[in-house]
Amino acid sequence: MASVFYFLLLWIFPAVELQNVGKVTSPAPSFIEPSQTVTILFGGDVTFAYRFEQYVGTRLEYPFSEWHTIGHYDCMMVNLECPITFSDDSVKKNYVFRMHPRYLQLFKEARINVVNCANNHLGDFGQAGIVETLQWLNDAKIAHVGAGKNLEEARKPCILSIKGKKIGLIGYGSNGVDIAQHNRAGSVPISRAEMIRDVQALRNKVDFIVVNVHWGNEKAMYPTPQQVELGHALIDAGANVIVGHHSHVLQGVEEYNGGVICYSLGNFLFGGNANSGNSETALLRIVLNGKSWSYFLEPVSIVNWKVKSADVITAQRISQIIAERSARLNYLFTENTKGDLHE
Repeated sequence: MASVFYFLLLWIFPAVELQNVGKVTSPAPSFIEPSQTVTILFGGDVTFAYRFEQYVGTRLEYPFSEWHTIGHYDCMMVNLECPITFSDDSVKKNYVFRMHPRYLQLFKEARINVVNCANNHLGDFGQAGIVETLQWLNDAKIAHVGAGKNLEEARKPCILSIKGKKIGLIGYGSNGVDIAQHNRAGSVPISRAEMIRDVQALRNKVDFIVVNVHWGNEKAMYPTPQQVELGHALIDAGANVIVGHHSHVLQGVEEYNGGVICYSLGNFLFGGNANSGNSETALLRIVLNGKSWSYFLEPVSIVNWKVKSADVITAQRISQIIAERSARLNYLFTENTKGDLHE
């Protein structure tokens, strides 16, 4: 059944030849021998808290009980948009999220082994909450980028070695408050110059670079011209793929100079909204095969906090949304407005 969804997406986003990376393969991932490829999944915002916790409770087997429909992959990365802590000492803001450590088991269930922590909810329980979050992730052997006990640690990339391939992952995104400093825990802010330097420094150390960034405006269906300019600059610097989130809705996908920019994958399992706000989204599947690589957008359906591959009708609807929002990207960039990025 999964091959049907890939067929629909390949029809909307046909395989093309990308510069610098060789010819992109056209078969759907289900037809490619897993032992010969490296497959990485990317999802959007994850918050195992608030409404998610109210509904799921201690039923740890529930959210991913139908996850097997997603198929094979070697690694998965999401944006973790909440601290992991027992603390009750939250900062004063309209919405604060806190994940109970028991939900770390869900990352194992879904084989999510890398998270981006650079976002506007990391510091919801202060400095102590940030440090505790990093410790929980380390203890669970879940790699993290975009945050650290100090700025040097926060800017470190995650380098994965999978089947002879080295994949470099970097994370960015901050609300301007919880920024890591030389002696202060926090996240890595969005800084064009620093991000380009990080990508360039990583370029000769790995085979493939993914920049994971929490950016743009909430509920926006399209990226800002500033996001588009930054995405292009990061690809020009050597990144292969940009994975975005924060808008909580799906945005378009752009192929640029041999790379791919997914401006927002929307929500994955985001407890900050009612279930109706999380019901339809997509995963990005990257398949590396020798010197070639390809990308696929896989629609998923989340009903009552249970995630699985979308049915054919839902997949068509999600694919159409992505196609329509992708078609406007060239128009948006012609505005060529530059400025600072803000969350």
